[in-house]
This record gives sequence, structure tokens and C-alpha cells, in this order.
Amino acid sequence: MSLDRLPYARLARLQQEVNHLVDLLLEQRPPEGDWLPAVDLIERPDRYEVQVEVPGLTSSQLTVDLCDLLLTIRGTKGRPAGEPVARRYHQMERFMGSFDVEVELPKPVDPRQAVARLDQGVLTVVLPLLVDKRHRVFRIPITEEPG
Repeated sequence: MSLDRLPYARLARLQQEVNHLVDLLLEQRPPEGDWLPAVDLIERPDRYEVQVEVPGLTSSQLTVDLCDLLLTIRGTKGRPAGEPVARRYHQMERFMGSFDVEVELPKPVDPRQAVARLDQGVLTVVLPLLVDKRHRVFRIPITEEPG
């Protein structure tokens, strides 16, 4: 091999190694318990709606917590009842295990009015915005002293 082709040979070898690493990464599945459902945060004029895709989960497998501006949704999805643990999969795309999703809210909400509902595999959390009363105008009556 001539000296002027040596850098190209190294570059070709490096490309082969990178391709091999990418192939290995694409073959890997995340470990059980390491998955995140799809989450949407929607702002309406009077509320936020957080929608989370959690197919196959029931309300007893989910928790929803709100602390200040941080909404935390946790869940656990186990193997279907009666499915053998030692089953040999050739392809597995359904995630199992636990997840922990945090959604930072842009504005304060009223936790006393918050509701969550699970419908056909989608968890929807409705968080009404707090009404900011700092900029409301209050008319203060003036009393006149006799005199």
C-alpha cells in the first residue's frame, strides 16, 4: 500500500468500527424497568393537560404526584398473568417494568382542582391554572370624616 493511501485505509477501518458499534446499539433493548411512555403537555386558556400513553396499565399501577411546579407520574407494568418468566423471545417490543416521568409546569396550578383519568391506555391529568390575583384592581371605598 502506498503512503498516500494510508489515511484512507485508517478512515475506512474507523468507519467499519463505528458501523459495528451502531449495529450493536440498535440490537440492544433497554433493560426491564427502563422505559418512558410518550408524554404531551398541552396548555389551554384555563388549564394544563398532560397526556401519557400507558397501554395495558390500570389506575392501581399508576401514581400521580404534584409538588409545586413538578408533576411526577410513576407506573409499573409487569408480565401478563400466566405468562412464563423463562420464555425465550426472538423479538420483544413491549416494555415492562417501572417508569418515572417528571413534567415541569410553566405556571402554578391549583392542586385541589386537579383530576386524572385513565381511558383506553391514555392517562390524562387536568391541572387548572391558579388565578393570579396580584394584578386585580380592587376599588377601595373612601369614607369622609365629618368636620
